[in-house]
Amino acid sequence: MSIVKNIATLITGTTVAQAIPIIISPILTRLYSPEDFGTLTLYMSISSIFAVIATLRYELAIIQPQDNKDAKAIVIISFFNIFLLSIITLMLVSIYNFFNIKIIDNESIRPWLYCIPLSIILIGTFNVSNYYLLRQKSFKNMSNAKMLQGISLSSLQVSFAFFKSLGLILGLVFGQIISSLFIFSKAKKYWNKIETPSIDRIKDNLKNYKVMPIYS
Repeated sequence: MSIVKNIATLITGTTVAQAIPIIISPILTRLYSPEDFGTLTLYMSISSIFAVIATLRYELAIIQPQDNKDAKAIVIISFFNIFLLSIITLMLVSIYNFFNIKIIDNESIRPWLYCIPLSIILIGTFNVSNYYLLRQKSFKNMSNAKMLQGISLSSLQVSFAFFKSLGLILGLVFGQIISSLFIFSKAKKYWNKIETPSIDRIKDNLKNYKVMPIYS
């Protein structure tokens, strides 16, 4: 019964998180133009691609070690990769805008490119925290985080409509901030109870799970 309950909890959170944007989409289409949605889609595509490789997929290994100290080592590795890639991305964005490079066929996205490093951090934080909660079998917190993500993103995009074209991406970023802070605070309660692993142990886990960035 506990397995069924846990599955139901996760399904409920995922369903609500996906249903809210669909329900609220008729309102958004009246508040924003097709061009605004095009810019949002482009922003989400770019940030999602970078966010997928931000952790080098080490977060997938969080649930594997038997020892919690090794799991915490993988969390540290994941966050190090996230911040490193966000810095690299910020440098690339700065070069792109400074030299007025035209690879992306949408000039309205230029000022928002500076927010992509922040989105990388937020999406990466959400994913790492989510896998750590999965390791702890904290399904309720995982479900609540996904529901909060859907609710905050949609409600903020409606609330920020007075910013006109800026509202969609502002709502997305602030929604990411709220949901990421929430799930990070829940996961932090678990890994704070574990002693911080040594540098050597972190290096060992970096090598032991190198299959993640190589194949995933």
